[in-house]
Amino acid sequence: MLSGFADDLTKWGYTRRKTPEEGPDPTINAKARQWNIEGALSTLGLLHDGTAPTHSIWHKDDKKVDEKGKKIDPKDQTYTVDGRTYRVCMHFMPFSLC
Repeated sequence: MLSGFADDLTKWGYTRRKTPEEGPDPTINAKARQWNIEGALSTLGLLHDGTAPTHSIWHKDDKKVDEKGKKIDPKDQTYTVDGRTYRVCMHFMPFSLC
């Protein structure tokens, strides 16, 4: 399930700090605990195996380089889908998969 989802995110210019195999982002999980996200999801009956791992994605690529190996600043990054070129917007999104 996640591999197709991850492929779609990559296609549209999104990146993750960690791969799905490496698990959720610990920094975001700390925020989820601070905001009691698991408590809210538990009350709603939406937890899977008693946890709600939180992941995060960015609409940029911190590792993107040009043909000379020079890092490309996110404000200058683009990606192409179906022959159309788009700019990344540097949006950050944490989310939980229940």
